[in-house]
Amino acid sequence: MWSEGSDFVPLPLAFQGSPVGITDAFKLPETPAECDYFLAYFDNDLVDLIVRETNRYFHQTIEDKTEEERKAWKDVTREELLTFIAITLLMPHSRKSVLDDYWLRDVLFMPVFPTYFTRGRYPSILKNIHFADHAHRNEADPLWKIPPLMNNILQKFKVFFNPFQKLVIDESLMLFKGRLHFKQYIPSKRHRFGIKMFILCDCETGIALDVCIYSTSDIDLPKGDPLGVSGAVVKLLMEKYLGKGHMLYTDNCYTSPALAKFLIDHGTGAAGTVKENRKNMPHFHPSKRGDVQKHKCDGILVIRWHDKKEVHLLSTIHRGEIPEKHHGKRVRKLGSRML
Repeated sequence: MWSEGSDFVPLPLAFQGSPVGITDAFKLPETPAECDYFLAYFDNDLVDLIVRETNRYFHQTIEDKTEEERKAWKDVTREELLTFIAITLLMPHSRKSVLDDYWLRDVLFMPVFPTYFTRGRYPSILKNIHFADHAHRNEADPLWKIPPLMNNILQKFKVFFNPFQKLVIDESLMLFKGRLHFKQYIPSKRHRFGIKMFILCDCETGIALDVCIYSTSDIDLPKGDPLGVSGAVVKLLMEKYLGKGHMLYTDNCYTSPALAKFLIDHGTGAAGTVKENRKNMPHFHPSKRGDVQKHKCDGILVIRWHDKKEVHLLSTIHRGEIPEKHHGKRVRKLGSRML
């Protein structure tokens, strides 16, 4: 049962995470260059995987190639693939209408592109690049082509860095306008169309710790979770960090009394905005601008702050006291001013 929360005592948390920061597994030369940081994640094992699967895919589909493509093809090497990646990362800095324009000798001509690739070689690699064996398809998994790549990189995310106490989960939209049944449309995002990803980050540094791609399948996010899809996302991304005294910050897409209770039971704090119509939310009385109402239950504090609009906050780690001098501040200041 919810009751007035004026004397709320937050969840006591003793942070027991591993020594925070970069770990010994993240190895660099004594005088590292910028590319050394990239190569720490994109190491030789990963590059060799892409080289192997790209060459394999071409030979698996050679019957579908034209005679010209068969004669022009030569197997990709490790060095060529790294050059391919570098050129691909360079292309957005000089945007062209179509791919062939990067080899067009006009007033905006950039000689770096034809220096490393002919007009036909780059699109040939792009057409055949693969990360998994095409002969072993898993039709039940929409993402079956990328797990070897994703799992390799995500494992390094977890091994190379130990997070500080405060973590955050939010969603991101990767621009994609091609044909894909799980492509999302989110009008509030800059790109609007793309692939939705849930990302767990360290608040202190902004470093990504884990990523989950939303493919609408039940392989990564099993359906029927009592906490819903958003709760299942939190469970998946926080699996390694539960029970260590972390504080998790979320927005109203994830925050709920049920999720807060789950995190409390697993030694983790929670804070974030919450929707008023979430299940098991307390009832608030009508209010006017400037009013603050608080309710508490089982280690959870819910606050409604009425500024220009009503905003609801849920926390297990704050006392909910707002200094008098900050009562008139705009609502976006409230989260940072809570004690």
